[in-house]
Amino acid sequence: MRPKELVLTAFSLSTPERVPSIIFGGGFWAARQAGKSFAELLRSGESYARAVLGMQRLLESDMVFVGSGLNNLVCKALGCEVRIGSSSLQVLSHVTPERERLEGMGTLEEIATLKRGFEIVNDALGGRYLVAVTSWGPFTLAANLVGVERLLTDLYMNPRSAEQALQLATLAIEEFYSPFIQQGLEAVSLAEPSSSGNLISREHFIKFALPFLSRLVRKFRKQGVEVFLHHCGSTEDRAGDISALEPSCLSLGQEVDLPGLKRELRGTCLAGNIDPMLLLKAKPEQVLREARALLSAIGDSPGFVLAPGCDVPPAAPVENLRALLAAAKRRS
Repeated sequence: MRPKELVLTAFSLSTPERVPSIIFGGGFWAARQAGKSFAELLRSGESYARAVLGMQRLLESDMVFVGSGLNNLVCKALGCEVRIGSSSLQVLSHVTPERERLEGMGTLEEIATLKRGFEIVNDALGGRYLVAVTSWGPFTLAANLVGVERLLTDLYMNPRSAEQALQLATLAIEEFYSPFIQQGLEAVSLAEPSSSGNLISREHFIKFALPFLSRLVRKFRKQGVEVFLHHCGSTEDRAGDISALEPSCLSLGQEVDLPGLKRELRGTCLAGNIDPMLLLKAKPEQVLREARALLSAIGDSPGFVLAPGCDVPPAAPVENLRALLAAAKRRS
């Protein structure tokens, strides 16, 4: 099986020849390996694509992510002031959730650069690997647009304002992905760290975050696009609610008991959840042991992808990332 077929087989809850192993995200890591800042990489689609392709040559992850670390470009397109630094995109100012802001989605130069970068990466790798483009999920994007404190306050004090921010975020995500899908995108990767139990209750998650996330999952799956949905932080109390949305794969952080959830959520492909700090600080042998222990705890249950519990640290040694990927490849 090609790596893409391994991943898609796991997504479908069938049994691939081996467990797929991936490096989730990796944008910061790729930039560091290329010796370039995000500002430099975004000068041209070719420059950006070289960094992603360089990372893939080093690691050979079964799935490739384009746009990792650049999710806040959507905030910039909607009017936020965003600083594009050496290894981050920092939102400096927030906006009011007005629908007219969507007009900026088609004009931002950096998003056009990202589209060109995706085109090059997908042409080079798409036949063999599943290539995804990353974005925030609707709740996290809304929090970045209007400010986390304001959105969390509005959940209690002004629910209508919170819903307006979430509506704008959802429409913006749809607008962001539309041209990529026209270019042949096969998978979206949505990250929702701000809707974890670390920030909001399950009650507020179900009332505010879940409906908009459900809309996106349904829309993309109807278009034939896979949905790789990442929830880091404390999510065990809402994992069943997320699973019911039927994403292609639910990626979870190192905070959760992934083998326990795999036994509970048999109808959902799960991904994770090796601690990214282990990848930064441990020796390759320890990474290999931990990854094999997770594989052993998961057992033969179909629908599993070995991955980090979140984006990998930029300074993680290449040998550690290779050890994580090798754990599944050498399992037999």
